[in-house]
Amino acid sequence: MNFPIVFRFTDAKTQDLLLAVSKKLGKSPIEAIQATICDERTVEAISEGWGIIALSLWGHGENKFDDDDFAKLDEPELEVPLSEDQVANLIAYADSDESVKSIEDLVGVFLIFEADALGFHV
Repeated sequence: MNFPIVFRFTDAKTQDLLLAVSKKLGKSPIEAIQATICDERTVEAISEGWGIIALSLWGHGENKFDDDDFAKLDEPELEVPLSEDQVANLIAYADSDESVKSIEDLVGVFLIFEADALGFHV
């Protein structure tokens, strides 16, 4: 069973990160989110513990500092169908990290660990 979840991306860094991961994976932003929320990334994010810090620093290696420096989604509100396992992964990570303040932060952490696995500088 899939659960359609609406993600609203308001942070320029997270949008840029999503677009970079999507491009590297050769997937749409929705497909990239679906691919990223998996057991492997959940385990990494929980065990490493640096996800939110890395997310806050995304783009610094490319001298992206202002919102205008980051790539933006054409439509920052995405409805993403997630499986029960994917929802469980989101909950597991959210329960493990009290610094997560929003669903956007939560997805961003999964994206930052995917970016790391893809060889991006994080």
